[in-house]
Amino acid sequence: MVHKMRNLRDEVDELKEIWLQDPYWDLTETEGFESHRDELAAFQAMWQRRWLAEQAEKP
Repeated sequence: MVHKMRNLRDEVDELKEIWLQDPYWDLTETEGFESHRDELAAFQAMWQRRWLAEQAEKP
C-alpha cells in the first residue's frame, strides 16, 4: 500500500510539472487524479495568482 501511495504521489508531482510547462488546461479535471482534486486546485490557483501578480507588475 505504501509503495502504491508513493507512486501516486510521484504521479501527482509529475502532473504538476507537466501542467507548469503547458498551463492551458484545467488541472483539476485530469482523469485519474480525482482524489487529489483539492490539492491540484490549490496548486493551480497559487500559480495563476502568481502569474497575474507578475503581469500586474509589468509596465
